[in-house]
Amino acid sequence: MPAKPFREEFSFTLKKDQAGKISDWNDDDTTELVSWIEKHFKFAPSQRATTNAIMSFSKKHSRNLVKERLESVKWDGKHRLDTLFIDTLGVEDDPAGYSRAVTTRWLVGAVKRVYEPGCKFEMVPMLTGEQGIGKSTLIRRLASPTFFNSGLRGMKDKDDKIDLLGNWIIELGEITAFKRSTIEDIKQFISDQEDKYREPYGKLSVPHPRKSVFIGTTNESEFLKDSTGNRRFFPLECSAERIKLDPKNPASLTDDYILQVLAEAREAYQAGEKCYIEPADGPIFEYSARAQKAAKVEDPFEETLLNFLDSLVTENFHELDVYRQRHIINGDQPGKVSDLQWSQRKPLGETTNKEILTVAFGYDPKDIGRTGNKDYRKIKALITGLPNWEYSQSLVIAGKRGLKGYKRRPVKQEKQD
Repeated sequence: MPAKPFREEFSFTLKKDQAGKISDWNDDDTTELVSWIEKHFKFAPSQRATTNAIMSFSKKHSRNLVKERLESVKWDGKHRLDTLFIDTLGVEDDPAGYSRAVTTRWLVGAVKRVYEPGCKFEMVPMLTGEQGIGKSTLIRRLASPTFFNSGLRGMKDKDDKIDLLGNWIIELGEITAFKRSTIEDIKQFISDQEDKYREPYGKLSVPHPRKSVFIGTTNESEFLKDSTGNRRFFPLECSAERIKLDPKNPASLTDDYILQVLAEAREAYQAGEKCYIEPADGPIFEYSARAQKAAKVEDPFEETLLNFLDSLVTENFHELDVYRQRHIINGDQPGKVSDLQWSQRKPLGETTNKEILTVAFGYDPKDIGRTGNKDYRKIKALITGLPNWEYSQSLVIAGKRGLKGYKRRPVKQEKQD
């Protein structure tokens, strides 16, 4: 009896199961099936009829191998999930519970994507630290080699999304995909909940709810390039000295252990465990913000902008010419002689793109229209990502109304008992 095909629902591929050994269905299998039909039924079906029959049969006998992996064992009740990265990669078990929360919620999100394709999920742990300790090996073993991909070429267009097809966990290895994509591309790619591509044996590209999740690995300690998108990424520093279970050694980190971790993640998903970090998490959220800040690549442009926004200025600052404004921002320091005592100054309360470029960055006002536009988007993204500033289209500056720019948000006063 020839092998029987089935449709693998996670990858949309044709596979066969021979005595528990699963492999891809290939042309040799089709030839063997046709030969068997000729021998037992004394007729040779056409190629088209054979293909249609195989597709129909396999669809009726479809299986989801990722679900089967998640459901292959019953959780024994022993907690392993929250310390997975701590035990296998030497991630610090911090007092805030950040590492445990990121590990648990990311894996719960990965499970949720299997049972609820297309669900909102934007967490991307970033495993940092020395090379060769088993970061990629652990991820591959979690997903199983069949549903793991470390070759994402970029995070920009439909061709990059083809790399997601049939893969559960995508490793952003050495963040190569980051370097080939813009910040906006990366943020959009991570946040997308569906991907358009053509299935194997399909004729048209159609939208598919996303089943994949992402995790990054890098030897660099600083890798985040943009403040506005950093909330998606959660750095976890690995250390070989703290490893208890070696992911490269199956005798140390066994397959049974990994299956128990996945079973526990499935139980946590079914119990309603959330798959995101939010301000309500208190110390965990605060720790994540510090970790993200520490992993951010220093950006001179951003530093100059933030220094300008934090400036103390005179009451008539916006009425002065650009050269006098620059003098106030760059020249006057506490303790130096000034045209206005430092104590009488106030925080900058509003500004515009033009003022920022001419005063903070030294642009010639006459060149703003020709050379400044490329920086407007970056300025807006940086400022609107700050908690104490917001974009406005109705500013009043130096008697001029209806200006577009940015204003400082009022400080909320705490109620006194």
